[in-house]
Amino acid sequence: MNLQKKSIIAKSAIIGDKVLLGRKTEIGDYTVLKGSINIGQSCFIGSNCVIGGDPKIKNHSRELGKIIIGNFSYIAENVCIDSSHEKSTVIGDNVYIMPHTYIGHDAKLSGNTIITAGCKLGGHVRIGESANLGLGVLIHQYCTIGPYSMIGMGSVVTKDIPPFSLAMGVPCRVTGINKIGLLRAKFTEEEIELIIKLFEEKADIKIKGRTRVSRNFEWYKNNYNRRKKK
Repeated sequence: MNLQKKSIIAKSAIIGDKVLLGRKTEIGDYTVLKGSINIGQSCFIGSNCVIGGDPKIKNHSRELGKIIIGNFSYIAENVCIDSSHEKSTVIGDNVYIMPHTYIGHDAKLSGNTIITAGCKLGGHVRIGESANLGLGVLIHQYCTIGPYSMIGMGSVVTKDIPPFSLAMGVPCRVTGINKIGLLRAKFTEEEIELIIKLFEEKADIKIKGRTRVSRNFEWYKNNYNRRKKK
């Protein structure tokens, strides 16, 4: 274990020798960190978490993969995050994960996402920047949740969700745009009107320049439909 200054580790925590902890990071009671894990600065990991567990793949025989956790991220108690099977499992900067959440192998959560209590994410799931998952959301492996989307409580996601969406249900379906989330993220009225137009016309509209809207649609374009590509 490589421990930076001012980190706080509970005496009952179990930390493997390949774990790198950033400055001012706190690890709670009875939490287990094993395998190759790189945790950024000023993170909090609560009690009874297991980070670095075997990827849930039958007959998995490789050594544990890598987990990367960015700066300023919060992981509440009783969270399980699996090691990667192929490349790495990634939790971005300033991610907020609530209790009793499971994150499968090779999942990637972009910065500023909120994962509320009881969510379950299958392997290779992608969560875009500032997306918000409601209580108990279930996401099928290889699905992508677009940036700034809101997934309603108890939804079962079986296919990709575009950016800026409000989606809910079993199965989960897009019902509109996440206008409240966009306003909270300080999107302008002009940006929101453009997003509404993109949704209503359901066709590609050329966006002049590299804007926040175009950048997030580009991220989604590079990350959607991965099950068929696989």
